[in-house]
Amino acid sequence: MRSFLSVFLILIVHLAWVLPSQAAPSYRQQKGYSEGYVSDVGAERAQKFHEIYIFSTPPPRQKNLHETIFNQTLSREFREKYREKFGQVDTESIMYQKNNFNMIDTNGTGSTTVESEAHERKVFAEYMMKRLVEYHVDNYFKNDPTMRPVYEAKQKLSNVEVKVGNQVKMNIRYELAGNTLDVVAKNPWCDAKVSLEMNPSAFGPSNVEETRIWLGKDFSQKLRINGNATLTEGMGTVEFVRRITKSFTGLASVSSYFKSGEE
Repeated sequence: MRSFLSVFLILIVHLAWVLPSQAAPSYRQQKGYSEGYVSDVGAERAQKFHEIYIFSTPPPRQKNLHETIFNQTLSREFREKYREKFGQVDTESIMYQKNNFNMIDTNGTGSTTVESEAHERKVFAEYMMKRLVEYHVDNYFKNDPTMRPVYEAKQKLSNVEVKVGNQVKMNIRYELAGNTLDVVAKNPWCDAKVSLEMNPSAFGPSNVEETRIWLGKDFSQKLRINGNATLTEGMGTVEFVRRITKSFTGLASVSSYFKSGEE
């Protein structure tokens, strides 16, 4: 039985080896062509081919709730407002930060400075909440065709541009959330702004509680000088901002009162 299987396998191998060599020559072999070549490529030159590219793009990233509420526009606006209110570096915040000592005045009672500074930051936090509501309501009115005329009327009343000469423009903006009126002077010499701060608890314009003036100028890509003054409080500050690296900036500031406390 084993000899029969051996003979059968030898016969199969022999046929597989002999039959291909005895097969009829192909058309190319008959014409004397080598493998891999054709007789004429003229027809191929006249053919037109079209390529279709299919890309698989990932779905757009969904914004989370924090990015939807505190978008880049509002975050930049809040940073700028905080800097204008409390300075480039908020050194006064050190007074009411948690520490191991109780801050008292010479009479042994609590420091009123700490309380006033905390109250100012509380008012600023309330302004942020009202500004958030105002911004998103405006955005809803702007995108709703039926409410868009109301939004456009509000924008015309709260944003007025006045041209003063060939190089100076005055942009007057009223902000309902903070109850402030900002006058920005656009000019080629320096950054200039005057802000009239009214009672933040009042709805609409009221008596002016504080008038702030800001001036600033970039003297180079690394050096900037800012100056601001509060006319009611009677205090002026000059800041020298020096950019050292991309993530490190040096600041020196000088403040002084220019009004006596009796006024």
